[in-house]
Amino acid sequence: MSDKELREETNETTEEKEVVTETKAEKKDEAEVVTKPEETAEKKSYENIKPTLWERMTTKQKVLSIAIPVGVIVLAVLITIIVVRTNHYKNLTQGVEVYYQDGTMMGVKAFKDAEYSYSAAAFVFAQEDADISSNPAVTTSDGKYIYFAEESANGVFSLYVSKVNGKKKTLVDDNVTDYEILEKGVICYAAENTLYRYVVKGGKVSNLATDATNFILNSRKNRVMMLGGGILSAMEIDKPGEKKEIDTGVSRVFAADDKFESFVYEKNGVLCGKYKEDPVVSIANNVNDVWVHNIDEKYEVYYIAGGHNLKYYKRGDKDSSLVKDYVTDIYGANQQAGVFLCYTQDGIYYFVENGKPVAVSEEAIVSVDRNVICDKADGKVTFIGYDASNKGTLYAMSNKLFNKGKIEALETDVVSIEFIEGKELCICKNDGTGIPELYLNGERIATNVIPGSVQKCADRDHLVYACNTFGTGKVNLFIHDGKEEKVIGEVADGKVIAVSGKAVYYVADVDGTKHFMKYNGKKSKSLAENVMEIGYIFY
Repeated sequence: MSDKELREETNETTEEKEVVTETKAEKKDEAEVVTKPEETAEKKSYENIKPTLWERMTTKQKVLSIAIPVGVIVLAVLITIIVVRTNHYKNLTQGVEVYYQDGTMMGVKAFKDAEYSYSAAAFVFAQEDADISSNPAVTTSDGKYIYFAEESANGVFSLYVSKVNGKKKTLVDDNVTDYEILEKGVICYAAENTLYRYVVKGGKVSNLATDATNFILNSRKNRVMMLGGGILSAMEIDKPGEKKEIDTGVSRVFAADDKFESFVYEKNGVLCGKYKEDPVVSIANNVNDVWVHNIDEKYEVYYIAGGHNLKYYKRGDKDSSLVKDYVTDIYGANQQAGVFLCYTQDGIYYFVENGKPVAVSEEAIVSVDRNVICDKADGKVTFIGYDASNKGTLYAMSNKLFNKGKIEALETDVVSIEFIEGKELCICKNDGTGIPELYLNGERIATNVIPGSVQKCADRDHLVYACNTFGTGKVNLFIHDGKEEKVIGEVADGKVIAVSGKAVYYVADVDGTKHFMKYNGKKSKSLAENVMEIGYIFY
């Protein structure tokens, strides 16, 4: 059966992104059995188009950012943490599927009739890698307990805990500014500039440290970095009170290593760097955007100064160097990749690595798609460049060609980069008539695909993607196991939770009513109707 025939014959589907929630957690007192709802936490499933927190957690690195208001001072921390690849599937499938139904948050594995599910509208949700002005009001689960926060005022939250599917909630503290799960049944939280450890069973609270309005745990969760009252400090969790002061007058932390020994941060308006026991180094004043690489080694810092000057500093340098002036745009710069593209006022694109710019020597390129994939390991930047007729070509520029400023043309008629993972390249190409076709490693696997809808299931063995159905106006969701595709169903709103080949969740429109659907590998089944939103709480 052809792709076209298959699509015309089906009537159920879904599309792209997935929502997942994520968070932080804490606790203190106990008490309260009022009815207050819970929140829906949104987390994104495997999205390759934009390097979201979910994607970073499922590939080589995880970048955490915590942000908490400190009066007028804000902390933004980005920490690079290696994620063990073998735990990939286990980690991604530990979660709870949730949905909104008639103003209440329900769930497949939890939430139904739970006391905290009724006040979902009162919750303010924040993603862990969100902007620094975000708050920690998100639901988090550790499998047995649900932690959730309700905003009071001025960035302060009332933090609650409840058993999964519990009909009572316990107030942890009503002055919380940040929280994270320490281990199952144990959370850390900051309240009134103090860091606490809370054990859910028995409601035991212990004081860990002062000067902590915001904090972040390292990957092993045995160390904590704190910021409060401008004081930046670090401490081992099992040694309460024995904190090490790092610096004062700190307003932001741009990057820190996993041992909390190397930092790039802002102190009294000055961008500073510190490596282990070395003295603090002043890098620059009044900087704007900042990108930090190799934080645990000879850290590299790129930043914008003077409104348009892209500058570079590497640990050990006497002064920063100018990369390019009159920079109007940056493509692909992030906390992992030390290679990226920049665009200047003179209309030239530059490949940047190790603080050095090399002009892209391809005159046919008029513009560049914003989805630029940068890989520090390969020293390569992959992107779509458009010519004057808006025809897209997939290019790659690597350090192997760096000195010559040359780029490689990999594919023509490219519509989108769906993902690049290891040696896998997944793109959509124009078939010549304007219809996007999906290609994986050069092999055409589907047609009429909606660009940007492709995701990998958490099991890594299946692709899920949305397709326009010829002549019907419907959008169908398909799953591909590497050999053949199957229809999942007709999608209503484009949100998909792709856990595995036997667990794909989506929303379908059935006779004008939105249903929360599950595909089990063979067929789709309705789990609930009158659904407004779906999500995934990851733990």
